[in-house]
This record gives sequence, C-alpha cells and structure tokens, in this order.
Amino acid sequence: MTTYAIHAAANINWQKGLAPIIKKGLSKHGVNATITTSAIKESDVSIILGPNFWKKVEAEGNYIMFNRKFLGFNPQDVHENVAISWDGFNGNGTFCVSEIDTDRLYRYVKEEEILDYRINAQGVDLLCEQHDLGRCTDWKTINDFYSFIKGRYKNVVVRKKVSPENIGVEEWKKQILQQLQNVRAAHVLNSTVSTELTVFGVPLVSHDKGDPCYSLRNMRFKRMKLLNYLAHCQWHYDEINNGKWWEKLKNKKGPKLYEI
Repeated sequence: MTTYAIHAAANINWQKGLAPIIKKGLSKHGVNATITTSAIKESDVSIILGPNFWKKVEAEGNYIMFNRKFLGFNPQDVHENVAISWDGFNGNGTFCVSEIDTDRLYRYVKEEEILDYRINAQGVDLLCEQHDLGRCTDWKTINDFYSFIKGRYKNVVVRKKVSPENIGVEEWKKQILQQLQNVRAAHVLNSTVSTELTVFGVPLVSHDKGDPCYSLRNMRFKRMKLLNYLAHCQWHYDEINNGKWWEKLKNKKGPKLYEI
C-alpha cells in the first residue's frame, strides 16, 4: 500500500493550518496521510508545503508540492488558494491538467482585469526582484542574475518585491499598475509575478524554465490559453478539503508547465 506523509512546519501558520485540510480531503478518497515536521522523506509519496523548507525531501523525488497561487486578486484567492504540482513547482511542475473549463479563469480574474497586451510598447525594462534563484543554476546568486540583466539591457528599472499579503490586495494592485505605466517589457527569472504581469498585458522576457509563464516566450498569442491552463493548476482550500483536487492529481501525468 502506498504511504503518504504531509510535511508541514509547526511554526509556519499557513503550513500548520493547511496540513489538516489536506489530510481530511485525502481521507475522503481512502488515503490515510500522516502529518510530520520531519526534514527527511518518510513515505512513498511526500506532500510538501512550500519550496523553501523541505529541500531534502524534495531531493528524494516523488513528491507533491503545495505552493503560492498563480492567479487571483480577491482576499480569498490570496490567502486560501495554492498551486499543486508533482515533482517540481512553477514552470517545472506537472499539474495534471487534462480538461479546460474556461469559466474557471473568471473565478479568479475578472474579465476587465485582463488588460490588452502591449504591442510595440516603449519605455523601461523592468527587472522583477525575487528572494533567491529558486531552482535555477545558471547563476551563482540572485545578484549575479540582476547584474546580468543590467549589463545586457539598457534603461533597466528594478521593481522591489512586494506581496499583496503584506500591504493588502487593493493597495498592491494600485502600486503595481502605477509601476507598469512606462514599461516596455519585464524580466522575470522564475517568480509567480510573471502570471500577474501576463494578466496585465506586459510583455515578458523569461530567463528560466521555472518561470510559470516560460511557455509564452515569443508566443504572445498563447496568453489566454496559458491563463486558462493556470486557473486549473491551483485550488481553493474548500476544494482541497473536499478532496476534489485529488481526483485530478492522484495520477501523475501530463507535461511540465514550461512545456505546454
């Protein structure tokens, strides 16, 4: 019998709160998962919460990661909504999307929030900050990546990383839309900020396959296809609690996100 363990840190509120929700949802499918704080793999399938705390477990493979959502500006979307994938996260994850319901996108993003794509835009190149390199190995440090962008492109402006969780959704939207007014293109390594920029119609220059929007490189016509796909990569807590997510992800299949 396949064993499952949910790795959640007792001192991280979102992990401590989400772990029993995952356990309850799995139980509705007859899956008895344990909850552990262990930093090493304990089961056939590991369920890990976030990319920063469980790297030793991740290194052993065969894991499901719960990570930051891709889409949604409503408070519930920000605080009770996570992307779920096998054996990787963001662009490197397998999200097991088989069918597309176009209505699902508008659960997270209003139609009027999806701005027209900027064609032949003029202005500055925006460099989007992130905490670290993620799983990218092309540079030694995140500062090396920043130096590469500043050395290769002219008129680069740095966008400080600001999370809507910290300043509120409405204030965050107001700030980012102001910052984007004079932007020609945005440079992203592998942060989920690329999904928000895609909603706002900003041309992206993606520098790593771990970017959730890597598949848009030189193919802006795929924007709505990608946004619809991303809407099926994330799940509200109520869908996790009732086990709906497991119906889609119990069988590991499908392309990596960067491959779609």
